[in-house]
Amino acid sequence: MTRGALKALDNYVQANLPGARIQKCCESRCTLRLDDLRPFILLKGEKVRPQQRMCDCIVFLERDSLIMAMAELKSGTVDVSQVVEKLRNGSRAAIAIVHAASGTQRDIGACFVVLARRWHRSEHKLLTHKSNRIRVEGTKHPILPRRCGTRLSGLLEP
Repeated sequence: MTRGALKALDNYVQANLPGARIQKCCESRCTLRLDDLRPFILLKGEKVRPQQRMCDCIVFLERDSLIMAMAELKSGTVDVSQVVEKLRNGSRAAIAIVHAASGTQRDIGACFVVLARRWHRSEHKLLTHKSNRIRVEGTKHPILPRRCGTRLSGLLEP
């Protein structure tokens, strides 16, 4: 995408999703740290599409290209099938926002992260299984299980 992609997204979000923008990605004492990624656009997933199961946060940022990150934050046990569904729905919503804002189809980088205060080995193994990878515009992306407080910048490819 061009350098103005984030600005076009910002304009679209202000006009069409006024209640969806948030300042922090946190739920139940679990936070995805974004402090070193300015500028970015952060949306509350449940407010983007309230009629669907959605991930907790959708982050848009621009590096060499536009990147969207979907985050699900867990304070208790992780229901793997529900988490995968929420992340998939979040990616569909994010892609729809990008296409509506730009008016064209664009290459989009993607990152899927699930944060929890603690992980059971079985949850971690199921989330990282190749059958749970999420396809975005022809490319399969892994789900990254991490601990609460993880920095998104550390998860993005250089």
